[in-house]
Amino acid sequence: MVESEDEGIWTELLATAEEEDKERKSKSSQVEEAKNVDNTPWLRQVGWLKLFKGKDMNELVELARFPGPDEENLRLVAASVQRIIAGTCMDGVFDIYERNWRLLAYWLNSIKKNEPASKPFRVFYKDTTVPNYAKSWARMICMCIRSRDSDDHGIELTEKQLQLVWEIRQSLEFDVVNEAQLDGLVLELSTALIQHSDWEDQKSALLYYLGLLGWDKVRGIWLIPNDYMPHLAAIQCCMRPLGVRNCNPTSSTVKLQGTLY
Repeated sequence: MVESEDEGIWTELLATAEEEDKERKSKSSQVEEAKNVDNTPWLRQVGWLKLFKGKDMNELVELARFPGPDEENLRLVAASVQRIIAGTCMDGVFDIYERNWRLLAYWLNSIKKNEPASKPFRVFYKDTTVPNYAKSWARMICMCIRSRDSDDHGIELTEKQLQLVWEIRQSLEFDVVNEAQLDGLVLELSTALIQHSDWEDQKSALLYYLGLLGWDKVRGIWLIPNDYMPHLAAIQCCMRPLGVRNCNPTSSTVKLQGTLY
């Protein structure tokens, strides 16, 4: 079928419009130095405009996406995060109550270094809540692994974190993945990301990821505080059980005498 002259013109116009639309969306996700009128108190506080200056946010958030069906190795990593956080780590939190160390639950829920919270850390959630929170943590681990495939994103890892990422990638090369070994490496990397010192030469990958969570790719805008807080709550909920796992071995590992009230 021969295309008429009019049809050819319309096809060309549509192609041009699509190209211009792609260019417009690309520019809208490019972070530029904000003018005072655009730099709200919220954005000044979080510092995202400075952190991501010159970067295309739509490209960066792809580094932190949950692994798709064709990313088998990263899906194994995501499954490992689920086992660690929703399984082992939450078991550690329940173990606090089993040992009657209830005071620790108040410290676990505190946002202050030298003062316990007025309420204990929650241990009972909907069945889907903690697994959904763990998905957010899995996205960060996947971000760290993907970051080694390019170097123009600004994600920085310490020597220890880089070593753990390399070991995770190596462990996934076997025909049969050792889940226990993988879980141990993912737990170590998670701990290293949490314990990242402000005095390190490299910037925190955890804080970098929290910045990515502030970008709404669909709308091409930064999230306002009310919309951002659920993302932050998910990360905090993962960090606390991970901390328990590192400082409080479960009763199946060690038997201690006495109680803590």
